[in-house]
Amino acid sequence: MIAIVDGCRFGTLIGAALVLMLPATVRADDVKLVLRVTSGERKVQTKVTRQEPSSQKPQPQPVFRAAPGESLKVAWEARHDDGKTTFKDVLVHFFVVPEKKVGQIAIPPLGKDVPHEGAVTLDFKPDAEASGEFTIQLDQPGSYMIRVETRGLLGQVQHEDYTAMDLVIE
Repeated sequence: MIAIVDGCRFGTLIGAALVLMLPATVRADDVKLVLRVTSGERKVQTKVTRQEPSSQKPQPQPVFRAAPGESLKVAWEARHDDGKTTFKDVLVHFFVVPEKKVGQIAIPPLGKDVPHEGAVTLDFKPDAEASGEFTIQLDQPGSYMIRVETRGLLGQVQHEDYTAMDLVIE
């Protein structure tokens, strides 16, 4: 299966060079997600993949601070660390959305004021990796949530995975 969504490349190794399929070096239960924001020499990256539902209180999210109109490169990676199971029809969803306050855990409504949103559905083979990136400029000062998440794992592993960071335009 091959899909190109919102400038991001996805596919299988057999499907061609549209998705990079690499062996994972770190073992985990299922999917590890990384989100990275860069501007010039500055970079902030998430270090934790969280699960929903979870009884654990989430740790504070990383924060990237930028000026209005600054060009930001947002990159995400999803790595399937289970060397045994193919996850079928997994949606990888990524977005930037205004939030009420820095550190907000609840996802704000994804309405018409969402500056960026994209998704891809794939069969996630063992030890596979998918990635994407986009550039965004936000002129409106405020706080934004940047998040990458899975949808479709709940029925397969009893949770979804996500990672997020805050973007403060000041």
